[in-house]
Amino acid sequence: MGSTSKAVVIFGILVFLQVSGAAGPAMDLRALISLNGFQQGEEGGPAACEGQYHSDGLFLVALNTAWYENGARCGKAVSCAVVRHHADLGSSLASVQAGTMTVDGYEEGEEGGGPAACDGIYYSDGDLLTTLPTELYAGGSMCNRIIAIASTQTGHSALALVVDVCDDCGDDELGTSAAVWNALGLDTNAGVAPIRWFVL
Repeated sequence: MGSTSKAVVIFGILVFLQVSGAAGPAMDLRALISLNGFQQGEEGGPAACEGQYHSDGLFLVALNTAWYENGARCGKAVSCAVVRHHADLGSSLASVQAGTMTVDGYEEGEEGGGPAACDGIYYSDGDLLTTLPTELYAGGSMCNRIIAIASTQTGHSALALVVDVCDDCGDDELGTSAAVWNALGLDTNAGVAPIRWFVL
């Protein structure tokens, strides 16, 4: 689709993807799966690959901006396997770590430095992303892991993909994209929000 911002509508399904690269072997990674519509009249425009609408009855996938690679992955196969399902993250987060969440920018030209530390690319702020403090980032060993985050203000939950490190963040502070704030029902203008979170 022309827009992949529908990732805000999460069903809490963590999947293991095997994505065929534009060149070279396929790559295995953890990712989030969300509902997307491909038919005319649904949110978003026609598919970006060929400018056409498709039936929702077909096996189709829309990749985020970074993985789309300006169309280099059009027509490539993506296999998915469900790793874990979280129907109610709120109850699962009852005994996890408390901390704070700040707004982080992942697009080129935004404040916060260069591309994501995990893979050296920029992402869309419409993707569900998080940045970890240096100690938790552990030299990159947490890259592509999923963090479950719950707002203590709204009670809403979301899953976010680890893509970057924050050298000047506190040990209990997560930087997150605007999409995470939206999914949690929070206003990014607040700048900081209390959360509970854990690593999947």
